Amino acid sequence: MLRVILFFLSYLYGSIPFGLLFVKKTKGIDIRKIGSGNIGATNILRVAGFSTALLSGLFDLSKGLLPVIVGKYIFNFEPITLFFLGFFGVLGHDFSIFLKFRGGKGIASSLGLVIGLNPIVALIEVFIFIITLIIKRIVSISSIISLIFLPFMFLFFKNYEYSYLSILISILGILRHRENIERLYYGIESKFGEKEKIKNTEYFKKENAPFEKIEKILQEGGVGIIPTDTVYGFCVNALNKDAIKKIYKIKKRDLDKPLVLFVKNRDEIEKYGILNEKSKKIINKFIPGKITIVLKKREPSFSISLKKFETIGIRIPNDDFVLNLLNSIKFPLATTSANISGKKTPKDFEGIKEIFSGVVDFIVDGGELGEIPSTVIEIVDDEIKILREGEIKKEDILKALKEWIMKIAIGSDHAGYELKEELKKFLCKQFDIIDVGTNSTESVDYPDFAKKVCEIILKKDAEIGILICGTGIGMSITANKFKGIYAALCYDRNTATLARSHNNANVLCIGGRTTKVNDAIEIVSSFLTSSFDGGRHERRFNKIKDIEDLNFKEDKNDLWYL
Repeated sequence: MLRVILFFLSYLYGSIPFGLLFVKKTKGIDIRKIGSGNIGATNILRVAGFSTALLSGLFDLSKGLLPVIVGKYIFNFEPITLFFLGFFGVLGHDFSIFLKFRGGKGIASSLGLVIGLNPIVALIEVFIFIITLIIKRIVSISSIISLIFLPFMFLFFKNYEYSYLSILISILGILRHRENIERLYYGIESKFGEKEKIKNTEYFKKENAPFEKIEKILQEGGVGIIPTDTVYGFCVNALNKDAIKKIYKIKKRDLDKPLVLFVKNRDEIEKYGILNEKSKKIINKFIPGKITIVLKKREPSFSISLKKFETIGIRIPNDDFVLNLLNSIKFPLATTSANISGKKTPKDFEGIKEIFSGVVDFIVDGGELGEIPSTVIEIVDDEIKILREGEIKKEDILKALKEWIMKIAIGSDHAGYELKEELKKFLCKQFDIIDVGTNSTESVDYPDFAKKVCEIILKKDAEIGILICGTGIGMSITANKFKGIYAALCYDRNTATLARSHNNANVLCIGGRTTKVNDAIEIVSSFLTSSFDGGRHERRFNKIKDIEDLNFKEDKNDLWYL
């Protein structure tokens, strides 16, 4: 029992994110949102400097070392128990209970464990790490090589038990370097001390940008940032694999996320993607425009991403500058939003310049742009998927395909049950209804049904939600606790219309005890037949979303598609 308690305490100690705490204390920032996002010493060195990285590294090292020392000198445990005491400290660092079982790569913690077991082996491992780092200048390679040699070092010194057990350290450490191994394979892993900046970034105005010069830069493998009809985006020559690597490296982009192809006309869409009748309807209706169409690739060997994908996202922006650029160059563009993954795309030239000056070859000043990316629709064979909604809504797309019937999720508590049933009679004639309950006048709790409706809306299984309780107040309060839900309590036709046209509400709340059936039908009808006006209201709605982003503290700023 004592061993189990100590294993657990070792894991808890290992789970303390010292690097995260030290950087937050000294720099006031979350290390997980900077650089590689790792909480280990290497990322801290890049972000917070040597002293903070050294302090963090020593504390991380103690996660594997301290439990071994306690087990050896206080409890006189045998070698296997000592190993697992330190190993649980490493597991805590890698899968911290305080970080939702996320963590670092465990190199410093593993070194601490090895020091506790055999200091001479640890010294040799450090020597192997340093020699490999001098030769290769890549920290991840040095770490992986050291991990591979670890069991053999124990074997050399005839520590047979540790030789076998240390295979666990090696396997865990190498698995924690999966992303690094991928980046090594694709040639985009950063070298130690490498300066990613280039010397001279050129700046052009959108109105008089020199297309010949831009073409030459891109032809030679340069990276640019251009304004589009949605947000600022990186662009490179789509036929240049080395240039594509640069985007992934600069952006620190997830390799599982593809880039998007900008082409100059509809004929080029068919050159790279396989069309059918449905995709042709979308192209004829919305392209050029703020929509990315994902198609099955015509040439499987053609790729604008580092990994192989069977599909390709293609777009023709409805922007004169981009169209003129595409018609002036002899190749399509591989693109993605101009931001570091996990951070917002700056809206204006100054914001772009502040982050990427000296990093990219040129930036085109397009003034201030919006924040809403393109709608993304995938059409492969006969299957249609709306991957993301932008300004072009799902209903607009399905109407163009003549396949659209609005889905409405409706729910109530006991006080709204009877009105819900009356509204369903009216709604079922024109819409698909998802009724989440309740199914009687027996007393229930309204938050349970608000939650169900909101989850359906957020999963995009329905376009509109309707919630009914005694007054509608409880339902509206609950619904507005969900990010992406904009619930409005309406009491007449005018408020219902304004809730949609001015506030872009997607959930209607009604009082079952305060609203007559005929009035409720008029309210619902006005809500469903109104749409968002945009314009000045879009600016205000975006401010609501900014407040929402701040308070919900989620990072969903990395746009797969412009």
